[in-house]
Amino acid sequence: MTKQDLLSLCHYYRGENKCPFDSETERPQGLFWMFEELFVRHSLNDTTFFEYYKREVERYIENHPGISNDLTNDRFPIGTKAIIMYSEQMLQKWCPYDVDLIFQYGNV
Repeated sequence: MTKQDLLSLCHYYRGENKCPFDSETERPQGLFWMFEELFVRHSLNDTTFFEYYKREVERYIENHPGISNDLTNDRFPIGTKAIIMYSEQMLQKWCPYDVDLIFQYGNV
């Protein structure tokens, strides 16, 4: 995938060099911007990175047929769902007390 292809899947990161969101008043947007920027960078550096997360989303959808959330419904394309899954993993690792912020993805 090209950088433009990946950017089209992002809601917050548009290719900027610096995060445009205020760290105090727009914290969720800033975190999502950072996760999307990392996702794009990793995907461009490792051709398997994007495909790995895409497969993980497909596996999640298959294993959770009765669940309705951003990963299982049709609100987002599969590539954006891959970014959401990656973002949730980053929240779990770096901000475990704020992991519920993932429910704000696409809404802030």
